[in-house]
Amino acid sequence: MELSEVKNKIRREKLAARAALAPRAREKYSRKVCETIAWLEVYKSAKTVMLYSAVRAELDLSMLAELAGADGKTLLYPYCAGAGLMTALEPAGPESWRRGSFGIPEPDPGLCRAFAPRQIGLIVAPCSAF
Repeated sequence: MELSEVKNKIRREKLAARAALAPRAREKYSRKVCETIAWLEVYKSAKTVMLYSAVRAELDLSMLAELAGADGKTLLYPYCAGAGLMTALEPAGPESWRRGSFGIPEPDPGLCRAFAPRQIGLIVAPCSAF
């Protein structure tokens, strides 16, 4: 089996396991991850935090977004500008969002301020398996 086939097989298995989690378990794990991140020194020292909008069975980071907002941090979200191109955007509010590829919520680049990578203090990214 090729390495890419092995990686795809593991990814499918982990996505299936994540999707099988009961909603209460997913909520519990999401809360624990958000609390743990909020205690990290890298979070505490970051002025800007880049999160993602959870879809399907991904960890829900809305609690971390609320904490970061209360802590006065600038919240950024990814915008996929093309194949392999991602920009960090700061939504101004609910009207700054739109449905992107595959129905995934993303900030509207015409309504958001962009940030350079060097301006981001912490990035929390989704991952299926590592």
